[in-house]
Amino acid sequence: MSALAHFQSSVSIPSGETPDRQGVRLSLVLITLNAASSLSRCLESVEGLADEILLVDSGSTDGTLEIARVAGARTLHRDFDGYGSQKQFALEQARGEWLLCLDADEWLDPIAWDGIRHLLAHGDDPSPDGFWLRRVTLYLGRWVNYGPWLGERKLRLVRRNRARWDADCIHESLRLIRGRAGHLDGCILHRPYDSLSHQLAKLDRYTDLIAARDADTPLLRVLFGVSLEPWLVFLHRYLVQLGFLDGSKGLIGCGMSGFYFFLRYAKILLRRQVPADSP
Repeated sequence: MSALAHFQSSVSIPSGETPDRQGVRLSLVLITLNAASSLSRCLESVEGLADEILLVDSGSTDGTLEIARVAGARTLHRDFDGYGSQKQFALEQARGEWLLCLDADEWLDPIAWDGIRHLLAHGDDPSPDGFWLRRVTLYLGRWVNYGPWLGERKLRLVRRNRARWDADCIHESLRLIRGRAGHLDGCILHRPYDSLSHQLAKLDRYTDLIAARDADTPLLRVLFGVSLEPWLVFLHRYLVQLGFLDGSKGLIGCGMSGFYFFLRYAKILLRRQVPADSP
């Protein structure tokens, strides 16, 4: 994004420095595992905005940590035990009065950057305790707005101690536990997949987690999930949520949404039929 070029340099926080919240107005908080291909763009989008970058990594081997340290991030290691608990741990380690939670494949647009800067300069009480931002996705080379991505808004900017990530292993959500939320202008930009193969690999990993979590799902629900639900999801995304307006990428994205449900319940069905200790 060429519009990022106007951002100023960020305040660097030495890796491993003893926690000290004094003077830290905003922390960028994120978790990573082998995110080298996308991390730089995320970090560049908060240059001149974040006083601290707090990154919790679960064992990257692709240069992620080197990129983070060059950017002045404070890095911690924690074995991965689910997205919700990993993000909550990271949230608790950050020092800022305000916490901005992004994934490594997300970045701020300039309007959101300006909005957060204005908040930090003028947003003392009684401003809201959290802010929703619209998320716009770049899917297989096209910015998409319908189907699975229709009306996406995420709570990602919160005051310290006013929000928690739920403990779900996947599809985790940040929720306010005190106070009220407002809406911030601008967008979080999102590029979740480098390619269709990358999307398939992610779906495979996510559905493994869900199948383990939901192994006790009633059989009738599983059979519905394998046979009918994928088609219903596709039709809802493509027709009701107007996925067809995103052209061929909308068709593919809506189809992958249906396939996700098929794969999820197919794996649960297989777990029910094959004993865990079978060869």
